[in-house]
Amino acid sequence: MTERAILVIAHPGHELRVHGWLEATRPAVWILTDGSGHTGRSRIDSTTRILESAGAVPGPVYGSMTDADLYNTMLGFNHRPFLDLVDKLAAAILHEQVDCIAGDAEEGYNPGHDTCRLIINAAVKLVQHQSSKPIRNYDFTLFGPPDQCPDDLRDRSLWLNLDDEAFARKLSAARNYP
Repeated sequence: MTERAILVIAHPGHELRVHGWLEATRPAVWILTDGSGHTGRSRIDSTTRILESAGAVPGPVYGSMTDADLYNTMLGFNHRPFLDLVDKLAAAILHEQVDCIAGDAEEGYNPGHDTCRLIINAAVKLVQHQSSKPIRNYDFTLFGPPDQCPDDLRDRSLWLNLDDEAFARKLSAARNYP
């Protein structure tokens, strides 16, 4: 039986951090923003090419906000769009019978990343109240070395060691990402 997975990230490009897992799991990928940042140019097409080459698919939330929209929504204390995302993600987890979800970690560095993690955790909690099916919930850091993990989390962590070919594909994807 194939594992059903969802990847939820705040911005395009974050999928590169978990490229090996992306290829192995082929999740539906939810992206909160288009990655336009201060340039005003969306990076969603670059991410779409990465997903296609890895065999992953865009999810129903896929760059629907600009980065500015995300931050203005947070600064305006407008919680409704985020609550709607929690409900939509929880419904997808249940409907798609998701086994595993992964996404940005809460690192206190970027409020968009932290909000993404809060959305994921809230959706998983909501599902756990409605279903007895266990859902593995993983986060990954975006800053610092990717091979660092606090000792108290190592037993519950998922570690992938990429072979030379997988590492070469990841490097190529990163180097070709505008």
